[in-house]
Amino acid sequence: MNNKILLSLFVLVLPLLQISSKEPKLKFLDKRVVDFKNINRGDTLKYTLAFTNIGDEDLVIKSVNKSCTCTSSSVDKDVIKKGEIGYLRINVSTDNQLGAIAVVVTLKTNANPSSSIVRLNMNVVDKFYDPPQKTAKV
Repeated sequence: MNNKILLSLFVLVLPLLQISSKEPKLKFLDKRVVDFKNINRGDTLKYTLAFTNIGDEDLVIKSVNKSCTCTSSSVDKDVIKKGEIGYLRINVSTDNQLGAIAVVVTLKTNANPSSSIVRLNMNVVDKFYDPPQKTAKV
């Protein structure tokens, strides 16, 4: 008798577990941390990052946040269906920058985890600056 009750409960609960496991899942197809080395001051760095939804439910992009006012960022669509690819576009203006900077863009979604971070590292140099050359002593 107890086995029949347990089996009945298992049969009733199993579909509920499968339903709750259906969720969106964000997967980046490109690097999330990129080192661009030296960038000339005044240039605009443009980076496009591809991502996909490998989950069972629609991936909803809730917001795209940036760490610097020198940065603009956007996604090409707010809802990514299962198997679809979306693009995160990031533009960094270096007009008022000099030296090592790191720009962080956070994608907020309905996936778990809800936040995904992209980091762009660069060294902004004055394009008219010619670093001294090392010379060998004779």
